[in-house]
Amino acid sequence: MGGQFREADWELVVGHDLVARLLPAGVLRAVRRPADVAWLPDGAYPALVESLGCVSLADLLVVPAIAWPAKLWRRRSLYSPLCVAAIGERGVGLWVQALPAPSVRARVPFEEIVAVEQRAGGRRGVLVVTGQSDTVLVRYDTDGQAVVNAWTRQLQLQAAGRDGNCQ
Repeated sequence: MGGQFREADWELVVGHDLVARLLPAGVLRAVRRPADVAWLPDGAYPALVESLGCVSLADLLVVPAIAWPAKLWRRRSLYSPLCVAAIGERGVGLWVQALPAPSVRARVPFEEIVAVEQRAGGRRGVLVVTGQSDTVLVRYDTDGQAVVNAWTRQLQLQAAGRDGNCQ
């Protein structure tokens, strides 16, 4: 995949030996939309609502943890923890289950969105929402490409001024 993005502050560069511990076998790796709030990690939904305003279930995207072989670091991988991307009434944000504490780590108000970009290659994809003061960066396994594409179209429509799904 051309043009790798630099790691975000919530991502870690780890040795290959740690990847198996961080991503145990048998864990679902596909991006998904939650069926209800119970499908979300503890604290994710309230934190996103506080940061973005009203957020409906249709505006959420659960992105499992992923590790990418890092070309710049030999025998190392770039680890991105479990994330929940959300489109709220005030913008787009990303809750991250990362150290030292899970929280909303990136938020871009609709009026500050400069670009929405997707790149995919092989088994990996990146969705980047660039704002004037922050960037929402989501790395994912391309098994979930159709879900990410639908969520991205939804984001683009809402950013263009269409009504959101909140009731």
